[in-house]
Amino acid sequence: MYDQFDVSLEDGDLLSEVELVTTLMIAASDYEGRLPVSKLDELLGLTPAVPVSDLPRSGATTGQGR
Repeated sequence: MYDQFDVSLEDGDLLSEVELVTTLMIAASDYEGRLPVSKLDELLGLTPAVPVSDLPRSGATTGQGR
């Protein structure tokens, strides 16, 4: 027999989002000041498209005139 009130009240996507926000809040509370972007990326499971060691340093010149 079908029971219209027998429904799941669990939302997997919502639970994942709550877990992610909770993880970010706990990580941020461990730091004094701003949480480094690299730590945020790590918590989010992101990896840089280009290794940081391959990125040009700030202030580096490309050999072209201004």
